[in-house]
Amino acid sequence: MMSYEFWVKQLLDVMKHVADREYQVSRWLAPDAQAWEQPGELMNELFDDCTFELFIDLYSDRMEQSQLLACNNFKDRADHWCHVTQDYSELKLIIDSPDWIRVREAAADFIRSFTPAPEQPA
Repeated sequence: MMSYEFWVKQLLDVMKHVADREYQVSRWLAPDAQAWEQPGELMNELFDDCTFELFIDLYSDRMEQSQLLACNNFKDRADHWCHVTQDYSELKLIIDSPDWIRVREAAADFIRSFTPAPEQPA
């Protein structure tokens, strides 16, 4: 099993793509976009490859309250988006849809919650 630190790093790597609208526009809509460069694949990376729900189950007791809230908020918004989005072919519409915007915002909250503040200079 992955260490907590490695797991967080893996999740942050994917969450950065979920939270980044500019990345989504530049890659999802690019003429040379790859099949994996789309929102459904990001959800697969998080929930299947990175086993996001297992991460929450195993480590919720060691998270700060804000981190646990960020995890649950992201999970709820992503679950909702997956249930209401049936067609992944209209990527431009997905990028600016209210449901995807909420997923993107929840990913940004996750990143803020799990990214340590820089050290203050002495």
